[in-house]
Amino acid sequence: GGSWPLLTGGTFGVGLGLGLCSALIVFDDPGDALEPVEAIGLCYLAAACCQFLAGAAMLRANVQIRAHFAAAARAAARDRGAGASVGVRDLVRAAEVELVPDGRSLRFTDESSLCSSVATYVLS
Repeated sequence: GGSWPLLTGGTFGVGLGLGLCSALIVFDDPGDALEPVEAIGLCYLAAACCQFLAGAAMLRANVQIRAHFAAAARAAARDRGAGASVGVRDLVRAAEVELVPDGRSLRFTDESSLCSSVATYVLS
């Protein structure tokens, strides 16, 4: 979805708004007509709007992630039976088609020889 560009743009917008506010104060020329104190409110308002967009993007991403894993859990429960417990491996198998659309599969690999008991999923 569009959560990632909205989150990134909103976060950068907050940084730009606050950075512009501080730059106006730090690099103020007493001889010009621009009074930086009058621009603080506008800079903070722009930063607040961008922060609102970033927060909305995080809420949207949260809903999408929860829906994705709920669908994967339902599919895993359907495959194993209603009373069976659903583990991480089941969720990975259920989401495999969506994550790797070209037909390759994910396999569980224990790479304890590299690090102390690190478990990863790799493409096969």
